[in-house]
Amino acid sequence: NNYGGAELPEGVFDLTNLEHLYISNSNIGGSISEKVGNLVNLKEFFNHGNEMNGELPSALGNLEVLEILDLSENDWYGNLPSTFNKLTRLKSLFIDAFTRNNAGISGSLLDFSGMPMLRNLYLGSNSLTGTIPKDLLMGVSNYDEVLTVGLSANQLTGIVPRELSRFERLNIDVTDNLIEEMDPQLCSMNMWMDGVVQEFGCSGVLCPVGTFNKNGRQTSLQNPCKKCDNSDVAQYMGSQFCQSQEKKFEKEILVEFYNLCGGQKWKNAEHWLDDGVDICHWHGISCREGRSIEAIELGANNLVGVPPSRLFDIVDLTWLWLYSNPIKFRFDGIQRAKQLSSLLLGSTGLTSLEGIGGATALVDLDIGFNRLQGSLTDEITELRSLQTLSANNNELAGPIPSFSGNPKLKKLRLGDNRFTGTMPSFETHADLIWVDLSQNRLTGTIPIKFLFLGKLDSQIFFDVSDNDLNGIVPPELARFDKMTLLLRDNQFEGMSNMLCDKGAWNGGDVGIHQCDGIMCPPKKYAPLVGRASKGSSCESCDQNDYFGASRCSGASTLSLSFLVATTVAFTVFML
Repeated sequence: NNYGGAELPEGVFDLTNLEHLYISNSNIGGSISEKVGNLVNLKEFFNHGNEMNGELPSALGNLEVLEILDLSENDWYGNLPSTFNKLTRLKSLFIDAFTRNNAGISGSLLDFSGMPMLRNLYLGSNSLTGTIPKDLLMGVSNYDEVLTVGLSANQLTGIVPRELSRFERLNIDVTDNLIEEMDPQLCSMNMWMDGVVQEFGCSGVLCPVGTFNKNGRQTSLQNPCKKCDNSDVAQYMGSQFCQSQEKKFEKEILVEFYNLCGGQKWKNAEHWLDDGVDICHWHGISCREGRSIEAIELGANNLVGVPPSRLFDIVDLTWLWLYSNPIKFRFDGIQRAKQLSSLLLGSTGLTSLEGIGGATALVDLDIGFNRLQGSLTDEITELRSLQTLSANNNELAGPIPSFSGNPKLKKLRLGDNRFTGTMPSFETHADLIWVDLSQNRLTGTIPIKFLFLGKLDSQIFFDVSDNDLNGIVPPELARFDKMTLLLRDNQFEGMSNMLCDKGAWNGGDVGIHQCDGIMCPPKKYAPLVGRASKGSSCESCDQNDYFGASRCSGASTLSLSFLVATTVAFTVFML
């Protein structure tokens, strides 16, 4: 199922006899209602991989017969509800967030001591703080059974406590935290970690301070914990990299990037390849806390060639800005860049988006002013965190997709393409405030449910200028108090008078000119803009039969080429 980011219907929580609820991977948004506590007979609740957010409701503790609770890969925040300890029949709890680019659950780790049946606990890649409780899972009914606890990639501190030795067969992952010590007694728990501790001791749980490997612990003879060049660059146990090792690796990637993309002719290559300068000080490179690279910003720098796919192996790479360079960018391997949230490739000559769907953490994507042709790839719908998409000034064609797979979309720029068909309503996009569909070949009317779930107090920008839309501009748009509405050069036959009372629209022009501030009526026109504004008024033109004309047939003082050039310049400025 695909709910297009819509909330789970409240009626679900009235099904008090429900025992199994499976809604995973359904693109459901919103939060979990406190009414979830009504489902007192629920045994399994699978809610993995949706777009839900907010704090977990304390009412989850009312589900006293629940056995499996899977809330992983959503966008939760806040603390773990203390009422979880009331779930005495719970066997498995999953709230991992490894594919999400947010802070996740925070606060202290609960002890889960009141849950005798719990055998699987997964809370990885959140922001849990404090120490590991000494009485963690103390209420488990059988200490000899296999217990699995996933707490990696949090911010837990202190010591792994001796008291955990009560568990005979514990598989606990606390790598990639801020752990400083592990009680020595735990190093002789031979059946821990599926027997790995018997072979490798403490290293089978956590690599010692001053060492590292990609897993944060030793799992085999072929995967030992390696020493860092300096003991202070991996100051915590369970480190997955050392600063010096990581920088060496990233420097190799940057050198390859420089050589493959014509570095000798870059406009600015200050400090590049200078062994005496830290890579964090090379032009266009920014690092996180002086350690690993988080940003490569080399827009308009005369780069050429094919950037290496190894760029996607930079673990903390968050911003990759290569716009306005004549490069041949490829998306092969982009799925490895799990932190990449901003990718700017405007004006690079891009011809294909094949592979873009792997960049699941993307928030901002600019692919405008390129050579993209044909339909906009379905892979865009896989970018479920996407907030801004700029694909203007290409040769994209066919219907405009609904973008139902992008529920967080805030800004959509698709102007100056060759899209055809009717205009989507975007009715489920609650955060969408900027829609530019100008200079396409769209037909039909403006949907009455346009931005139906949109926030009414938002400043909305809506541009469908220079299409083939017709009919009446619907009164439903009047629910927005603040809007820039650009409708010139279509085939509109009228508009609701309700819109003419929206005095704040179009920068206050509607307050001054009323209806003319939205569109000039038939038999009139306004050069360039098609409406009355502070710089223009509606002038007579008997040849014009529709609302919103920006030129009088054969009589305009502005050439069409000037109009297009001005529009492009405006679009570049808005980027």
